[in-house]
Amino acid sequence: ASLNYYHHLSGKNTNFYLPGYGAYWYGTYSDGRVVTKINGAEWSFSDQMFIQFIDELETYSSWKYSGESELLILEYKNGRLLFENIIRLQLDNMVRDKVILSIESFFQELFRICKTKRSLDTISNKLGLDKGFEMIGEAVLDILPNKVRKLCVQEKYFCVDNCSPKK
Repeated sequence: ASLNYYHHLSGKNTNFYLPGYGAYWYGTYSDGRVVTKINGAEWSFSDQMFIQFIDELETYSSWKYSGESELLILEYKNGRLLFENIIRLQLDNMVRDKVILSIESFFQELFRICKTKRSLDTISNKLGLDKGFEMIGEAVLDILPNKVRKLCVQEKYFCVDNCSPKK
């Protein structure tokens, strides 16, 4: 449902390849159905094409599909996808384990990072560093008495923040 939004949000900084999704091929696959329009073009989804893409990716790499929502971040150099360095994010597990609040908020953060960070290492470090600070904050909260902890959690929603433009 968010395909059009993510297309515009990612801009020229990020390219998504979505297994089973494609533009300009409605009616080509018997199980295809139109799911959205992007810039006037109808995008369809086909289970047949999804499975074909997964099979091919598993053939050309050691990655194996888990059956859940996954995001693979790969390097693309000299016209080739490189599998030597890959970030594999099992999104459903990340939500279940409370590593991220939601897939939508994670993508928003990821696109923001991708505007300035280009290499897998810098993207990974930025995501990990932010989570590290979050974990430290949670660890501090865990040692506080319940009433103080509850007050700290409530207060984070009522803080004043400086959002002036960067100089």
